[in-house]
Amino acid sequence: MRPDRLFGNVPPKRPLDSLEAIVEDWQMRFIEGDAKKFRDTVVDYCVKADSFEEAVWRACYSRNELNKKHNHQSKVKNEVLMKWCDVIVARTEPRNIVSFDQLFDHLELLLIKGIGPVTHYDVATRIGAYLKLEPEQLYLHAGVLDGWKLLHKYNEKWPFRIRRIYWPRALQVLPADQVEDLLCAYRTFLKPEMNG
Repeated sequence: MRPDRLFGNVPPKRPLDSLEAIVEDWQMRFIEGDAKKFRDTVVDYCVKADSFEEAVWRACYSRNELNKKHNHQSKVKNEVLMKWCDVIVARTEPRNIVSFDQLFDHLELLLIKGIGPVTHYDVATRIGAYLKLEPEQLYLHAGVLDGWKLLHKYNEKWPFRIRRIYWPRALQVLPADQVEDLLCAYRTFLKPEMNG
């Protein structure tokens, strides 16, 4: 992400030369500041759904209350998204899902052609929010994986999800979904020496 898009008119308060400084900047911008700038507002729309089926439809349709499509799904055809929606609704019993990991794994079994890892994760977080299931682990995909690789030496054997105890200490103060956003947004500033 370009620094001007991330920072706008508000430069960092101090150099982003440590993971602690990056976390502090993240908290200032996205927790205390305008968190909706990069937040997936489709999540909030899904939480307000009146039924599981409606939440799944909203999650897959990938549009918020203002009918704005989330940029992550801008290149995914609506027909593909809605076909996947039908598969999820037909083959999911929400009462049997008790954790975000279980939901994610279940949706993985239902993937169809045209649904990639980012859409898979986004839809899982949206449905999970409706079911009150939040990710506890760090899911490595796309920009999140790029950020993780910059903090660690590349290892093809990394699992695709990382338990909190293996995160750098400075990141452990944030929920998993915020760590994923941070790793993606600040990846141009991340370096292996920050992983302490």
